[in-house]
Amino acid sequence: MSAVPEREVQDGIVERLETLGWSRVSGDSSASRQVDEVLNTTDLTLALHKLNPSISGSLAGGVTRSTGGVARAEGGGQSRADEILKPLKAVIASVHNEGLVGSNEQFMRWLQGRTNHQFVGTNRFEAIKLIDFDDPSANEFHVSTEVTFQAGRETRRYDIVLWINGIPVVIGETKAPGVNTSWLDAALDIHNGYERKTPAFFVPNVLSFATDGRDFRFGAINQPPEHWQNWWKTTDKLMAPGLPSVMRSVELLLKPEMVLAILRHYTLYSQRRTSQGAVAQKIIPRYPQVEAVEAIVDRCLDQNKRQGLIWHHQGSGKTLAMAFAAAKLRHELDLDAPTIVIVLDRLDLIEQTESEFRSVGIEAVQVAETKEQLQQLLLHDARGVIITTIFRFHKAGFLNERSNIVVMVDEAHRTQEGSLGLDMRAALPAAKFIGLTGTPVSTDDRNTWESFGDPDDPGGVLNHYSVERSIHDGATLPVHVETRLVDFHLDSKQLQEDFDALAKAEGLSEEEREYLTRQTANHSVVVLDEDRLKAVCADIVDHYRNRIAPLGLKAQVVVDNRAACAAYYEEITRLLDPDKEEATVVMTTDKGDPTEWSQWDRDRAEEALIKDRFRDVDDPLKFLIVTAKLLTGFDAPIEGVMYLDKVLRAHTLFQAVCRTNRRWTNPNTQQEKLHGLVVDYVGMGKQLIQTISIKRPEVDGQKLDELGDIERLLGEFIEALLEAMKRFISIDRSAVARDQVFAAQQILDGDELRAEFAQEFMRCQGLFEFLHPDLRLGEYEDDYRFLAKIYDSIRPTKVSNALLWHRLGAKTMAIVH
Repeated sequence: MSAVPEREVQDGIVERLETLGWSRVSGDSSASRQVDEVLNTTDLTLALHKLNPSISGSLAGGVTRSTGGVARAEGGGQSRADEILKPLKAVIASVHNEGLVGSNEQFMRWLQGRTNHQFVGTNRFEAIKLIDFDDPSANEFHVSTEVTFQAGRETRRYDIVLWINGIPVVIGETKAPGVNTSWLDAALDIHNGYERKTPAFFVPNVLSFATDGRDFRFGAINQPPEHWQNWWKTTDKLMAPGLPSVMRSVELLLKPEMVLAILRHYTLYSQRRTSQGAVAQKIIPRYPQVEAVEAIVDRCLDQNKRQGLIWHHQGSGKTLAMAFAAAKLRHELDLDAPTIVIVLDRLDLIEQTESEFRSVGIEAVQVAETKEQLQQLLLHDARGVIITTIFRFHKAGFLNERSNIVVMVDEAHRTQEGSLGLDMRAALPAAKFIGLTGTPVSTDDRNTWESFGDPDDPGGVLNHYSVERSIHDGATLPVHVETRLVDFHLDSKQLQEDFDALAKAEGLSEEEREYLTRQTANHSVVVLDEDRLKAVCADIVDHYRNRIAPLGLKAQVVVDNRAACAAYYEEITRLLDPDKEEATVVMTTDKGDPTEWSQWDRDRAEEALIKDRFRDVDDPLKFLIVTAKLLTGFDAPIEGVMYLDKVLRAHTLFQAVCRTNRRWTNPNTQQEKLHGLVVDYVGMGKQLIQTISIKRPEVDGQKLDELGDIERLLGEFIEALLEAMKRFISIDRSAVARDQVFAAQQILDGDELRAEFAQEFMRCQGLFEFLHPDLRLGEYEDDYRFLAKIYDSIRPTKVSNALLWHRLGAKTMAIVH
């Protein structure tokens, strides 16, 4: 039993919401909203008359609330508000045909004031306001508990509903804190239950939240609960789970101003490609994205500052932050219809970026495909959003002197700091320049802080979202390193003796000797040695099949040059099962390259198809072999491992290894990816660990775990296994298996004991799934199998705590059965 009833969690949240500006109203059905209605038409009708002069002016006496709460036109006339209510209800009713995301997108256009209507008897279209964003006090903010909605035979009761002008925009589900429930159970109720059984009520939904009084998470419609996020401030001290942290999230996320901001500026729709085709998805922001946008807008409104730097960890969504920022900048009247130039460093990002910008509500989006197009747009003072690449600014000369041009530069640490960056600033001398990066650099010839930072900003940045916070929030995953130097070494002494003999026999001069030494000392000469190449490729395929493939993840192989790409492709392909496994190369070829390499020099559309195949868990394409392409900016959450056989340095190394840090859940097994992995074949282990290691932030005085390599993880697994085994020390391990399991069940007599054991075992399982089949696990496998059988035998048929009782992983199931 929980010590804190669910009702107390619910009431505590509602009381905090009341202090934020939400007025509590009854959740019971009434004359103003019947149990089968989504909208409170009384409140919405009053808002329509209040916010739209063409509606209120259509009646001599306006509108009143009659007995029973129903809005009536004075004098009995027909209100123009009815003309608006009908299409709103039609959008809600169409959810079974259009799908929840499609209907939600249509309704968002109404809520954001982006839908026009021609009233009967008039000859013009007018923008309709359901909500007043400029004067929030003109709206009605209500909170209700235990709200009932009936759709056909389905009846659901929602714990907490937030209404704006009679429209349900936020749904909350609460659970009691305890060993048998968690926030994930609450989120699953919304995602698997309410959204599927009663989707109509979620057509106007801005966001939903779930809490158990210890943790708080929020998400968008159709977003799997394992991807729901928390909400903090980047400057807050990290808080341990508990009611104070929940209340902090509530007051930051659910204050009326933030809900309005997310609705107006921070909602977009995108297409996610799958093996079944394109799937529409709704995207709402994470808190660091909102902070970045607010900082960008404030900087653009500051007449005394010209630039600013946003430093957010790789994989935390900087491109989306730019889309959100552009949407908000377009609403700033003080900027007088600004031009926003989005500068990318790769052509393959243009199509995706354009789509996301249009979906956030920015209609005036143009792509400058050539240098000439960019010049014409800026010379002719085009407004709206222009998407281009840094290369279009090459020697462009002066283009526009307006001060309300905002240039947002993605991956600001790379090409934007050299001559191209100078050309860009010369073209737009009065513009504001905002740089976004995950890896700022400071070298003799490059300094991201000098190029984009302002010395008055703390640490030289407008906003910083660190790797520590990103991993703590679950926005990205930790990355681990495994060094696997193949048993192939050069005999340097013998090599030098043979070289000296050759030089003497050929009568080489000192200059000729130095030239040959430089040529043969190149790393690529070593890695392309046939024996070594075969050994590395065999190890890659073996490692992948045993460690990575059972989890459904895929691999990227990074090699020294184009010749290595071709050689590794031939050898890896020779080792693969052609019916189940496939590899390909992604690279750009040069004129002098062999003609057979041209098969891998693809145009943008062909390369996009390869990326989509790689992201598809059911596609046999398992390996991408690269040397320069796809090391930065490539977003493929299914990538679980990077096999590194190339020396990388500085920010390129950091960005490359972060390809594996995206969260992903196997759609077939529901098993979550817990770590990214980099396998090192060039002896960079120490440097890699330093590159990905993080500081140890404190959470209310407690240290979070540091990142480390495979050796440390193996130690953690052994420690966790021994700890879990302590409670079963009295069991006779020589007895038959069923008697051992029965004895363990008697020891775990009670929900709390079983929940404690579940936590212990899930830690063991996460490490085991990641490490297996490392040979060093062998001596511990019997104990682990014993624990896995116990866990499998006590898992409830109906999962009471989804956060604890995950299904067993693929490798664990294999050894159990």
